[in-house]
Amino acid sequence: MSVRRVCDACHSRKVRCDRNDPCGNCLDQSSVCTRSRGMRRLPKRDLQSQRQRQRQRQGYGNALALAPRSSSTPTIEPSLQLQPGSEFDIGLEQPEVEEGRFLLDMFDEQQLMLLNQFDLDVNMNMSTGYSWMEIVPLTEDQMIRRRVNTAQDMTWSIERRQALESALSVAGRVLGSMEQSQGAEMERGVEERHIPSFELLYWMLNDIGSPKFGSFISDYFRHVGKDSLKHMGLALISNTATPPDSTLYTVCVNSLAFKFLNATLGTVQDNEDELTQNLRHNALLYRETAKAALKEIPLITKPSLSLLQALLCGIFLHQGSGDTNTCRELTKTACRVCMDIGLYPGATDLQSVTEAEYYCFMWCYKLDRNYAWKFGSARILTLDTDPEIVLSPSTALNVSASEMVLINLDLAKVQDAMIPFLNDPARAAREDIFNLEYGIGTGLLRRMEGIRRDIDQIREPSPKWTGLDSASEIATLDFAYHCILTNLLHLRQLALSNTAHLTPVETYLDSARRGLHALISLCASDDRRQTVAYLHWTLLYYPITAYIALFYNAVATSHSGDFAILTTVARCLAKTGSLSPRVAAMQGLFQEFVVICRGVFFDGGDVGLDLGGDMGLVSVPFEGGRGVNDWGVLT
Repeated sequence: MSVRRVCDACHSRKVRCDRNDPCGNCLDQSSVCTRSRGMRRLPKRDLQSQRQRQRQRQGYGNALALAPRSSSTPTIEPSLQLQPGSEFDIGLEQPEVEEGRFLLDMFDEQQLMLLNQFDLDVNMNMSTGYSWMEIVPLTEDQMIRRRVNTAQDMTWSIERRQALESALSVAGRVLGSMEQSQGAEMERGVEERHIPSFELLYWMLNDIGSPKFGSFISDYFRHVGKDSLKHMGLALISNTATPPDSTLYTVCVNSLAFKFLNATLGTVQDNEDELTQNLRHNALLYRETAKAALKEIPLITKPSLSLLQALLCGIFLHQGSGDTNTCRELTKTACRVCMDIGLYPGATDLQSVTEAEYYCFMWCYKLDRNYAWKFGSARILTLDTDPEIVLSPSTALNVSASEMVLINLDLAKVQDAMIPFLNDPARAAREDIFNLEYGIGTGLLRRMEGIRRDIDQIREPSPKWTGLDSASEIATLDFAYHCILTNLLHLRQLALSNTAHLTPVETYLDSARRGLHALISLCASDDRRQTVAYLHWTLLYYPITAYIALFYNAVATSHSGDFAILTTVARCLAKTGSLSPRVAAMQGLFQEFVVICRGVFFDGGDVGLDLGGDMGLVSVPFEGGRGVNDWGVLT
């Protein structure tokens, strides 16, 4: 009796097939189980000849790896040079040589050489090669639920289609399990409550807002304010607060103490002496006490500014730990409290509010818009007036804001305008939002140009950065910028796909590549705990549309440069994943994408490209658990 061959899907994913009809893997993924590949046997490997060829290649590996080649060359530089001032100039800065060199160093030169020498034998044009854009998920909800339409782009090979199906299935499973598990894990219990002493409270009140800290870090204390911090801290120390107020005060004071100590430690030269270690340990105790107090807040607590401040402090702590789903729920509650106490346009005049009240409203707006944008959900904090007017700090008296806060606020406004189109991309075409004269989308692209200039202006070293890691903060801003820009350009490509104004897809892909470059830059730090902290505020805070887009392009067009970037990201995350279960889960997802992509590139042939061994990747299934928190991110 003849034995059935391995099905096309299992062959593409390089997984074991039970050879049933249909096989178990296809049944689990609800996909069609086909066996259309022709039978062929690969020649036996001559290991001695392979080693000899490898030694011969080593002499000119660098030249091959860095030489300019065709569109499939794994170059890190963008293939489209934008002309400043053109109608499609969207502020994409050209990366410096050092950034590209860092990426090439991360990706093994032998792997690049093999990709250069391998004949990919593809012939795809714009109409067929980039139709994958129609199925790229823009929100996390779409990533969990989206499937490839079998009637879409019949010019694709079965292997490529099944690779995309497999990728969506894996992404849905990993992201879905993370969403279900987040917020359910048990934190390590705190045996006793730790609150700042008189001395620490005095130190905080004396240094916050002083020249000892830069203006960028100072803005992250303004949602509570020094007067409120003094009142709350003294009430806790003297034990004069009521039990409900004591719980709220504990969350706020301990959260700010955790931020303050980390900012202080960021300014010292010696991070290993005994005093520094003690301060770091105390910061952890304050953080754990704040988290424990947050859980003790009753559900029927009366809405108040103190409750809103405590919720925002809890959001910052949990996002720093990577618990995005808990932050999302806390943000919903914070926005409702913000509206219940009348702290929103229409109910109050923001010109007359205090600085702490303004920052509470501003953070609610920013967090609400980002989580709605990330997950494709509805906004909670509604505005009946133009956010451009009511959210400007210049409209409020006695309110100051640094350039970095203004950049983040401008990015949130762009996200706000994009939300209605994320779940219905066709609406962008129906409403002609990218009309060059009056389109909303065109206006957003111009706004992104201005944001790009603002980021570049604060890039240089400055006293304003004191207390923060400027390189990581800039990389975080770059990642956020390109995540938002990539989604915006995605909408533009779909909206203009049937018009004469369609722009080269490389503009869109270039933005996605730059976003991943920023993510790779974050991983360049030797401080792994700090790196994990920034990954919690980037990789877990924004959707992974950029990575999905490059993966789809690599599968559909065999673009080896994008394959190199995907591989580098997976390798970088492997170095930090052990410190965070959620980063490990994302690294496992990206590693799976690399394996699927490799199957399409080499069609099961052995070309000596052992990504798993050379990259040091680890497959870590997601399990709800505690991750080691950061020392650098203070929001």
